[in-house]
Amino acid sequence: MEATPEQRLGGALNRIEARLGMDAWFSRDIQERQLLLAGRTASWAVRSLTRLKYLSDAEFRVTSQWGEDGIIDWLVERLPIANRTFVEFGVENYREANTRFLLQNRNWRGLVLDGNERYMADLRAEALYWRHDVIARAAFITPDNINGLIAEAGLEGDIGLLSVDIDGNDYWVMDAITQVSPRILIVEYNPILGDQHAVVVPYRADFDRLAAHSSGLYFGASITAIISLARRKGYAFLGTCSNGINAFFVRQDLFHHVDACLEEKCAWPALHRDSRDADGRLTHTRGVARFDLIKHLPVVLPEQNGLIVRLEELPPVYGPDWQGVMEGVEDKSAATAMAHSPTPSGIITSEVSVGELIDKMTILKIKLDRLKDPVKQANVARELSALQVAYMAAGLDRNLALAALETELRTINEAIWDSEDAVRVEMRRKDFGAAFVAATRASHEANEERALIKRQINEAANSRLMEEKSYWDKVP
Repeated sequence: MEATPEQRLGGALNRIEARLGMDAWFSRDIQERQLLLAGRTASWAVRSLTRLKYLSDAEFRVTSQWGEDGIIDWLVERLPIANRTFVEFGVENYREANTRFLLQNRNWRGLVLDGNERYMADLRAEALYWRHDVIARAAFITPDNINGLIAEAGLEGDIGLLSVDIDGNDYWVMDAITQVSPRILIVEYNPILGDQHAVVVPYRADFDRLAAHSSGLYFGASITAIISLARRKGYAFLGTCSNGINAFFVRQDLFHHVDACLEEKCAWPALHRDSRDADGRLTHTRGVARFDLIKHLPVVLPEQNGLIVRLEELPPVYGPDWQGVMEGVEDKSAATAMAHSPTPSGIITSEVSVGELIDKMTILKIKLDRLKDPVKQANVARELSALQVAYMAAGLDRNLALAALETELRTINEAIWDSEDAVRVEMRRKDFGAAFVAATRASHEANEERALIKRQINEAANSRLMEEKSYWDKVP
């Protein structure tokens, strides 16, 4: 039967539509090939950089949001990586991601996860999905399911890279991961929370960045919290992107491969202005004014027994360098003056020995464990935060010898606390017999051990100030 004019027209239109669709696909494919060729050229250039001032000096962008492509390429070139496999979650449709260029340029394999099934379906429909060994799964990621999701993909143990970026519960999910041990770790931090305190937005299983606060600035964890968690999990901090969003770490057993290649391990603040109003419109709020939008909101202090405080209750959240960058002050001395002026009333600044600083910090941590009054806990947390600022600013957190000595000192201070409690019990009873004498003697002997450990701390840290003690010889 001969086709009708309408059928012939319909067939012609279908052929034209198919041809246009093929032309559009081919055009996009050519554009991507050109982009990858430019990326390959940049990759060759970055590989030749044997020493960097900052990790961010290796940045270039092909398919990453900022300069992560270049940093990853530089690290992969320098680290021995047996299992060229990655895991990345929070990728949306994977058009812009930390591992897409790694997948295409170096032919790695991996698992990508996102909470939106449509995004994952779009990725599975791409030619990239059959050209490369990548698994795309849709799942809303939580600390409870992340290890299972990774295991379902057949991944475990040593892998090349893990990238964590879910705009919310990053800290809590990262803390939960045990299924894989990546050699390179990338974690998003929230620069608006500052660089002076380990703070984290409280966990919610259904966390949504814009629902949590209309500005979109209330999410994640501070860089200090991310560094502290990474160190606890066995990772050394290398630096961040220059835009102040993603932090890079290497597993501690591989740190020696890149340590000498970096002059400074630097965390950068952010200058981007993506805050929004209640109607979702961009407000382009800049600098420290971004912090003011969320300063009334609660944060968790994970290193202080999970105490919850408002951001505005903490000492200044930005150090002088970050403050200076955000306010456009390039001279470090001017930035320092800005960050510390005016001096808060009731604050005395004085130099102390490193041993004295760490000793005081261990005592405050014990108080956080043992005091039950919430007002007292808040006061202790505020004081501890101020001391931790000085501790981090002096770079003491990077001295591995101090960590073991601090643990030993805390054990001694806990013994002194217990002995003093026992003394008070006997004093209330007005019983100054054998139990009182034993508790008093235990306290004195522990204090002698405490002085010895504090001196070892001062020597390990090359402290300019050295505390001296004078005791009689021990009574046999």
